[in-house]
Amino acid sequence: MWTETAVDRLLGQWRAEIDSVPMPELVSVERAVAIVDRARRARSA
Repeated sequence: MWTETAVDRLLGQWRAEIDSVPMPELVSVERAVAIVDRARRARSA
């Protein structure tokens, strides 16, 4: 049976953030790090 892991949640949040960016723009490394950091803080809260 599939269970959601922290990585699954992180990837879901990252996909949602990327989907919010207009197509011509690329997600910068800084923005990707911010997404990961937000997910990490949300997990530890």
